[in-house]
Amino acid sequence: MKTVHMTTLGCDKNTIDSEMMLGLIAEKNYDIIDDPKAADIIIVNTCCFIQSAKEQSIDFILEYVDYKNSGLCQLLIVAGCMAERYHQELAAEIPEVDGFLGVGHFDNILELITDLETTDHNDQELNEKARNGNQFFGDIDKEIIEARRYIREGTVSTFVRISEGCDHGCTYCVIPKIRGKYRSRRSREIFNELQNLQERGITEIILIGQDIAPYGKDLDEDFDLPKLLEKIATEFDFTWIRMMYLYPEGITDKLL
Repeated sequence: MKTVHMTTLGCDKNTIDSEMMLGLIAEKNYDIIDDPKAADIIIVNTCCFIQSAKEQSIDFILEYVDYKNSGLCQLLIVAGCMAERYHQELAAEIPEVDGFLGVGHFDNILELITDLETTDHNDQELNEKARNGNQFFGDIDKEIIEARRYIREGTVSTFVRISEGCDHGCTYCVIPKIRGKYRSRRSREIFNELQNLQERGITEIILIGQDIAPYGKDLDEDFDLPKLLEKIATEFDFTWIRMMYLYPEGITDKLL
C-alpha cells in the first residue's frame, strides 16, 4: 500500500481542503501517514496570502524536494493558493515538483495522482504535460465541492465551511483572485455534513468562510446566517457553535 503525507499551511479553509483531499485518497487504498520522510507521495497545500506565508510554502516545498532527490519520495504535489496563483513560476523554478492542483479542483486529486503514477518519467513531453496540470486550474468560481472529509478518530472540534470566495474586493487582499466570487454553500449540504460530524463524535463546530455574515444572499432558498444558526442550535446537539470571519457591517440585530 502506498503512503501519502499531507502538509497543510495557511488558514482553516486550507485545513478543510486538505481533509477533503485526504478523504478521497483514503477511499482508494492509500495509507495516510504523519511522517513525510516515510511517504511515497507528499502533498503540500500551500498559502500565499502574505509574504511570510509564501516563504513558508517555498521552504516546505524545497525541504520535500530534498526527500524526492534522495529517493524517499516518489511524487511531490503542490496544491492550494500558491499553486493556483503561481504554478507557472513554480514549475519553472522548481522542476522537481511533479504536479500542481489549484483551488477549486481538490476533487481532482486522485485523477492527478493517477496521471502522474502512470506517466513515463523518462518521456520528457509526457512528463512536462503531467507536471503542468493545466486542466486543474482556473475554475475558481465553480460550485463548492462536496466530499467526505478525513477527520482523525478522537477529534471533537472541527471547522465547517458555509461559504467560499469573497466579493469585497479590498485592495490589500488577493483572496477574490484565488478563491473566486462569494458563493454560499447550500443549506442541505451543510446539514448533511453536520449530521455526519455529530455521528462521528464532534461536539464543537466552527462555521467558516472568508466572510460568513452575508451567507445565503446568493441562494435560491430562504436562508440567511441567523436562520442557519437557529436551525443548527435547535436540531443538533453540539456543545459549542462558533463563527469565524464576519465583516462588521454584516453583524445585524437579527444575528445578535
